[in-house]
Amino acid sequence: MVSGDFNFDLYRNFQEIYRNITPGKTSTVSVNLSQATYMDSSAIGMLLLLGEHFGDIKISLEQCPDIILSVLKIAKFEREFNIS
Repeated sequence: MVSGDFNFDLYRNFQEIYRNITPGKTSTVSVNLSQATYMDSSAIGMLLLLGEHFGDIKISLEQCPDIILSVLKIAKFEREFNIS
């Protein structure tokens, strides 16, 4: 779950969380964005790195507030992620 501003300040913590999960050891990955209030380009990059880490596993970005949803749509993330 991401709370508050989803920006570079979260990079290290975000990376530590998903790097501790071995690709192939899980069949689903989801990121709850219900408490996110802002997303910048570094957050877009972090999500792309998350996708690279898990390879073929489809990642869900869940409970996106409208402001976050609009950023994800502009970035055309629906092509690579399940967004709700």
